Formats: sequence, C-alpha cells, structure tokens
Amino acid sequence: MTNRMIGIEVEFKGTEAQRDMVASYMTQHGVPCFVERYNHNTRGHWKIVTDVSAQWELVSPPMAGQEAKNQIKVACEALAAARAKIDKSCGLHIHHDASDFTVETFKRLYAMYVRFEDALDTLMPESRRDNNNRYCQGFKHIQQYILDSLRNCNTVTDILMIFSSRYIKLNCQSYQRHGTIEFRQHSGTVEFDKIWNWFVLTQ
Repeated sequence: MTNRMIGIEVEFKGTEAQRDMVASYMTQHGVPCFVERYNHNTRGHWKIVTDVSAQWELVSPPMAGQEAKNQIKVACEALAAARAKIDKSCGLHIHHDASDFTVETFKRLYAMYVRFEDALDTLMPESRRDNNNRYCQGFKHIQQYILDSLRNCNTVTDILMIFSSRYIKLNCQSYQRHGTIEFRQHSGTVEFDKIWNWFVLTQ
C-alpha cells in the first residue's frame, strides 16, 4: 500500500512572518510552497491557507511513497525553523486516496474504526479523545447505530448519508470533493516521526 496517494494538512500558529518563513524554507529546499487565500483546491504544490480552528494550515499536494516521506521531512524542518507553534486547537489531517474503494471497503473501514476507537484514543492527548473536540467527533455514543446502519448500505452514497458532517474522526465527506478518506483525529504536531507513524497506521 506504500504507493497509495496521500495528502496531509498540518495546522499551526504563528505570525505572518513565520508563515512566510515556512513557505520560503520549503521552496528553497526543493519543495515549492505558496501562501494562498483560503481554498479547498487540490494543487500540484504545497500551500499555506488560513484555518478557522487554528490559524494556519500547511497543505500538501497528492504524493506517495519515498517522495511523500522526503517532502514531509522538509515541511517539518520548515515548521521547526520558523518556530511554528502548536496547541490543542491544532490538528493533523491525513487524506488517503479512496478512488478504488467499494461500498464494502468503506463498511470495513468504519466498522474497524468504530470498534477500535477506544484503543486509538489512547494514542491521542485528552483533547482528541472521545467527543472532546468539535472538529473530530467520535463514534462511541452512536456505535451500535453506525454498525447497524452500515449493514443496510448498498452504495457509497448510503455510507455518506450516515456521516453527514466532516468534523468526525474518520471523514468520508472528502470522498465527494477529493476522492479521499480523511483521518482527522491526530493532534497538531510538527514532529516528523509522529506524522509518519500516523500515516503508516492509517494506511
């Protein structure tokens, strides 16, 4: 699965000068990055846009394999060099290409996440567990409803109807716009090892 395309979004805080430093550092180190107005457009380069829950969001283009690893390393170096700040309002989101997913793939994925949510919560700080964050709500309070509803789904559209909000730990609404499944639970970080390990786990 190492060739499956991914995209990441790293939320961070800092001044406009720090934001610009991140973009400049990355570009100088061979990973083009530009400051843009808020948008959801998929680019062929990294971009920094405003973020409603944090302040800034560093967004990657679709990438895979060793190239993804190399680019994420440069991004983390840039954030560290600019002394970007992270607090509990920040999150890390990873998109995985879901263009080959069937309704059964979505069913299995959601069933696994719902059943192992308690275990996944133990990997996260308190602010990203259970329903403690409005931007990555959990499933435990409606676990049986989800499992029962999944059994009756015959199309991907049926799956999307169950999860009407994108502000959940595992967001399938991104499938309509980007053809991806988005893991939103991870806390904000500028540490490469944390980002890469979460990528490997979710992959």
